[in-house]
Amino acid sequence: MKPKVVYIEQRIALEKLKAGEIDAGDRLCGGKPYKSVSSFKDDRFHLVTVDYEKPLQGDYLPARLSAKDYPNLISDQEQVDTIAVPAVLAAYNWAPNTDRYRKLSQFVDAFFTKFPIFQNPPFHPKWKEVSLSAPLAGWQRFPASQLWLDQHGIQPVARDRFEEFLRAGSGWCKSAIGFREGSVVQAFQAWEAEKKRQGTSASASASPARETREKGPLE
Repeated sequence: MKPKVVYIEQRIALEKLKAGEIDAGDRLCGGKPYKSVSSFKDDRFHLVTVDYEKPLQGDYLPARLSAKDYPNLISDQEQVDTIAVPAVLAAYNWAPNTDRYRKLSQFVDAFFTKFPIFQNPPFHPKWKEVSLSAPLAGWQRFPASQLWLDQHGIQPVARDRFEEFLRAGSGWCKSAIGFREGSVVQAFQAWEAEKKRQGTSASASASPARETREKGPLE
């Protein structure tokens, strides 16, 4: 099947879907719950599963939708696996000792300091999935951002650890920890915490080696 692809603004696309002018909506991107999708009510339509296949794993992350996200489209007993599009806050690389660099540094300090406020109501639930220290391959972190993280003892997420987490596959994506809400960040944090706990337990259970000797006649 060769579909005829058209590019339409999301809100208009949903109206055209209802009117039968298009057959399906693809790439409805936005932080869940996305307002235009939340208000879309029509029993003729449903959300389609997008499997996290190998070709998608380089650019996307796995996610899952439930009735908690879209009760108008998903029943209480149903879950819809899909993919998530990562987003990044990027800034122009202003030269140090310039007014623009100074203003950007001030923004970083204010935003990072007040960041926990955004992770609570009445702000969007997706703020809970944002990581200030996540790595981005091929990009350099803004120096003022790195300085703030260093001053507050926040270590960047190691890229190899996150890739190991993704390779764990069914072990975490089928768990009830975080992923059922579609939060990959929360699932990764839970996985990291469990790994550290297992490491601590293993260290605590191992008896320390002690050197023992028999006293000789000269001791």
